[in-house]
Amino acid sequence: MNMIVKHKTLEGGADFVDVAAIAIDKDLSQEDNLERAFTLTNSVDEGWWLNEEVKTLSPDRFRRSTSMGDAVVLNDKTFICEAFGWKEVTCL
Repeated sequence: MNMIVKHKTLEGGADFVDVAAIAIDKDLSQEDNLERAFTLTNSVDEGWWLNEEVKTLSPDRFRRSTSMGDAVVLNDKTFICEAFGWKEVTCL
């Protein structure tokens, strides 16, 4: 099963686009899987979309690092990335 990383569009509004699918690590906690998704979709030494653990779902124009306000869907629950940690929300 995969978690889906969703980035808020830069065009404004409340729209999100699916940018990545990452396999859920069943040995990790929910919080650790969310942090793993964040880390794997951040460009440090190279673009995150080159990471073999990430399946890219978006066109080039949406490829930026995951940041505050973006979302991850994990086990049918949606979480928004906050300044510190994650907040579960009922809808985007």
